[in-house]
Amino acid sequence: HSATRAETKPAPAAAETATPQQTIQTGDAYTRSSPSVRRLADELGVDLGTVTGTGRRGRITDDDVKAATGSDSSAPEGVQVIPLSATRKTIARRLTEAKQSIPHFYLTAEYALDGLLAHRAKLNETGSVKVSVNDLLVWSVAQALMKEPRVNVNLVDDSIHQFDAAHISVAIATEEGLYPATVRNADTLSPAEIAEATAALAEKAKTGKLTKDDISGGSFTVSNLGMFGITQFTAIINPPMGAILAMGKASQQAVVREGEIGIATMLSVTLSCDHRVIDGAVGAQFLATLDEVIAAL
Repeated sequence: HSATRAETKPAPAAAETATPQQTIQTGDAYTRSSPSVRRLADELGVDLGTVTGTGRRGRITDDDVKAATGSDSSAPEGVQVIPLSATRKTIARRLTEAKQSIPHFYLTAEYALDGLLAHRAKLNETGSVKVSVNDLLVWSVAQALMKEPRVNVNLVDDSIHQFDAAHISVAIATEEGLYPATVRNADTLSPAEIAEATAALAEKAKTGKLTKDDISGGSFTVSNLGMFGITQFTAIINPPMGAILAMGKASQQAVVREGEIGIATMLSVTLSCDHRVIDGAVGAQFLATLDEVIAAL
């Protein structure tokens, strides 16, 4: 998502304390502010056009920008008031809209990963690029989407856009928030190529260099919190995509196969679907197809 400047009215306290001669405004907000003030406004999500400058000849100061965020509002002792940045405001708005407007339903399945782990070990023995479990799972999801394309969709206005290729948005966590960076044509890539593409996107996210193209055009989202020790969770759909797959941490568990108790590495996944475009049976078929792809490794 590209960050947008949020329109914020000046805090009343700023207007009350300013003297008439201090609030004379000459020129637009750009000419009345320094580069450092503009950077601060961008970070705090403040529209400088709404800020009353209290500096010399109406210049906008750091304090004016901070006052416009409402950061000087009263708070209990020991509480730090942290204004939402423009990016956080955008994320908050989009997630709220998604949760309120999309009729989510959830399907959970468990997969045995022993074959996938063995396959990963072989790839990493011979390949120059280290492939993670997540890379192989993204590869598996891409293959499953090609077999069950009814889940590989966007809802645009009143039409379903079904994709011929798997453009998988991989949720990447940054200090600013979560970004759905898109691995395009993942169905045509090898696990190693997916690893390279994901690493490149993660680096761009870390350094704030993701472009609009990097975070748009996805047909399906994968979110993995297994590296944080989370075993299972449900995720909010990222519109206009029709589904998101939430993956937890794989762990060894006792399983019964043909009457015999054994140990297997199991992974829990939860598919969040938009019921306007994906029916329960279709979502279930996709999860069954993904199980087949993983089991075949």
